[in-house]
Amino acid sequence: MKALAEAVVERAVRVGLTWRLRPATVVGPAEAGGVRGLYDGDVAPIRMVSMVGRLPRGARVWVLCTPPAGNHVVGFIDAGLQVGEFPWSVSAGWGSAGSSHQLVGASCHVTLTAVRTGAAITANAQGNITDSTVGTIVEESLRPAMTVVQTFRGVTTSGAVQANAAGSVVLLDMHPGSTIGTGDTVTATLVYPIAGV
Repeated sequence: MKALAEAVVERAVRVGLTWRLRPATVVGPAEAGGVRGLYDGDVAPIRMVSMVGRLPRGARVWVLCTPPAGNHVVGFIDAGLQVGEFPWSVSAGWGSAGSSHQLVGASCHVTLTAVRTGAAITANAQGNITDSTVGTIVEESLRPAMTVVQTFRGVTTSGAVQANAAGSVVLLDMHPGSTIGTGDTVTATLVYPIAGV
C-alpha cells in the first residue's frame, strides 16, 4: 500500500497536479502586474501575484505554486531586525549615525539616527523651525505609501518628523526655544505602510 501511495504522489508531482509552498525573494515589479520573484535555488525570476498587499524589493515571502502556472504570494518570512542595512542617504548638514528596520507584513518599522554636521537649528518661541530634510529613503519600494508624521528624539529636544511618499525624512518642529547643535544626534522611529512594487 505504501509503495502505491508513493507512486501516486510521484506521478502527481511529475504531471504538475500538486500544490507546493516555496520560499522566494521579491526582486521587482512584473510587466503585466504583480511582482517578479526568485524562488530559492532558482536562477530566473518569474511573475507572482501578491495575495498579501504591496511588497518591497528584497522581501522574503512564501509562495503557493498552483498548477499549471499559478504563483501566489501568501505570506511573509520574517527576516527579523536588520541593523545598519536600511537604504537611506543623509542630506547636507547631516551625517548618518545608524539605522535599523524590520518589515512586518506590508509595513516598515524603521529607526534612523543622524548627527547634525551643519549649523545649529533653533526653534522660535512657538517651536517652529525651518523644515530640515535629514535624508531620503533611497529604495522606492520601502518608502511610505502616504505621508506620516511621527516623533523624533534628540539629545536636547524632541519634536515632529515627517516621512513622505517621495522618501524625504523632514524635521518639522521641536520644543519652543530648543536647539539641535552641531554634533547633536536625533533619532526618528517611523512606522508606515510601504509603497511596495
